[in-house]
Amino acid sequence: MSVGGLKVDLTEVEHALTEVSGVVGAVVLYDNEITAYVQLEDTATGPGVEAALAERVAGYKRPRTMHVPAALPRITTGKLVRDRAVLARRGLPCQAEETERA
Repeated sequence: MSVGGLKVDLTEVEHALTEVSGVVGAVVLYDNEITAYVQLEDTATGPGVEAALAERVAGYKRPRTMHVPAALPRITTGKLVRDRAVLARRGLPCQAEETERA
């Protein structure tokens, strides 16, 4: 996919997020902006994850919005659900309000 004329692979961003210490799982979606859903261990913090991600991916690839739910939905095999409809039914916001990244 392309963001501002630059190529972005959402799985690359997900992989970079899961490499950050304290991240249990991550789902990255695109709907007018890149949005991440990140499940963290108790010791991790959202700002810490954002800072670590900034060292791993270019600025245009970083999520504009990051949601930190208590848990991400998984199928019976343990794989993360990436379907917007399922995320919405679980009460996770799937279309974020306009926010500025720090």
